[in-house]
Amino acid sequence: MPVKILIIDDEKDHAFLTKTILEQVDNNYQADFVSDSREGLKKAIEERPHVILCDYRMPDLTGLDVLRELRKAEIDIPFIVVTASGSEKVAVDFMKEGAYDYVVKDVAYGETLQAVIEKSLDKYRMKKDKERLETEVSEAYSKLKETQKELIQSEKLAALGTFSSGIAHEVKNPLAVILGGIEFLELTLSNASGDTKMAMTKIKEATLRADSIIQGLLKFAKPSEAEFTLLKPEDIINETLALMKYRCPLKNIEIKTEFDQDIGINADKNQIQQVLFNILMNAVESMPQGGTITITTGTWINDQNTGQSSCFIKIKDTGQGISQDMLPKLFEPFFTTKRDKKGTGLGLSIAKTILDNHNGNLLIESKISKGTEVRIILPLTRKNKE
Repeated sequence: MPVKILIIDDEKDHAFLTKTILEQVDNNYQADFVSDSREGLKKAIEERPHVILCDYRMPDLTGLDVLRELRKAEIDIPFIVVTASGSEKVAVDFMKEGAYDYVVKDVAYGETLQAVIEKSLDKYRMKKDKERLETEVSEAYSKLKETQKELIQSEKLAALGTFSSGIAHEVKNPLAVILGGIEFLELTLSNASGDTKMAMTKIKEATLRADSIIQGLLKFAKPSEAEFTLLKPEDIINETLALMKYRCPLKNIEIKTEFDQDIGINADKNQIQQVLFNILMNAVESMPQGGTITITTGTWINDQNTGQSSCFIKIKDTGQGISQDMLPKLFEPFFTTKRDKKGTGLGLSIAKTILDNHNGNLLIESKISKGTEVRIILPLTRKNKE
């Protein structure tokens, strides 16, 4: 690759001499010169030569002015100042502004020119190699920190799973006794006062909620073994929507669907239904005044080079949305944005665990007052042509 050298010198004869010397000492050099410093600055910015040889004293912009303008534009090109004075102060001033080297117009000019250029090019390459290495080290460190964070979180989840399983079994038995006792009291005190009945109802509701939390802990600690079968995403979605109609009112909520009929997945039907149900319930609860839920299925390109694809199920609502600072916490066990609605904070943790076990993923984007978009990513296993 030729080394392009721009010479900026108001003495045309000297500029031409420099060009001739350069192209004679190395046939890989391609030299060009301009006699106007402003034109030289413009040419340097537009054409980005490999090296700039710039005269120190010029009538319009001095060599120092040209260098400062280049650095102001954040253009790092090996800049060599050419001076007739040979003053050390000149060299120091230029080096402070970022010049790579300087050369004196004297009898040895032709002999030293190539050496100065090669030295500056080596310095530039070393600088760029150092910057590239620092960037690679920084990126590697960031990846290491992220991996470390994921490992710590994984260890926390594993420990929590073991702890939760033991606690859940211990709590489940007394809860069963309390629930049985309340049901017995409801039968024997059927003629009790309204306050007594209300108290029993509240105790029963609280006990059932506690039991629901325990069930969630057990699922989180030890998800059931998956039974993989070939499924159509739209069939699971339609069954889940039918189930929802019996579990929650869909007042003022419109559900739109757009399915790709030619895709299929290999998945556990009950577990994927559990994921869908949880996400859809979150969407419904985020729209207390009504809104729209749009469900779309299609293919997701994992790798542009190989063309590897996955199936996606996208669930988008027009609800209240989630703040950006809360998004990273959504998959943490017991973190919930629905304390006032008695949320347990286990739903998305379990959903993420299920999809991880399916070699899939769960992606969430959201903005306050703009709604939430959830993407369920699952391996694409076949094309349905029937």
